[in-house]
Amino acid sequence: MRRCVIMSLGLILLVGCGEVTTVNFVAPSGTKMAIDGERYVWPVGLEFSRPMKAPTEKAYPFTISLPTDSGLLNLKGTLSIVAFPVDDPEMDAYAFSSFFLTDEDIAKLQKGAGVRKVGHSQGHGKIVYRIQLEKE
Repeated sequence: MRRCVIMSLGLILLVGCGEVTTVNFVAPSGTKMAIDGERYVWPVGLEFSRPMKAPTEKAYPFTISLPTDSGLLNLKGTLSIVAFPVDDPEMDAYAFSSFFLTDEDIAKLQKGAGVRKVGHSQGHGKIVYRIQLEKE
């Protein structure tokens, strides 16, 4: 029992050290996403392993089916989670970010152009992720 408590506390400390980044995929609502072997429907918050040494990024390929007025728009892309210093005292505060596609982004994608987005931490301005999207 004591060993389980110690292991649980160790796990809590590891999670608190910011080894993961949460990206909230917000809009458009109802978008279907497949990433890392799993399927999700937006809005959804997903946790990703974050590399621990800058300037490294960890890439996650994904696909999305985006509902539009003219039907489904099928896209492929790459989400790159950006490393930041482990010893930063505010790390946990900026390990969360949100992603959404604007009407302008969707119009570009419908025309066949690629879209690049950079996600910044909430309130801290640090880069958390980069996303590259294009039509399938």
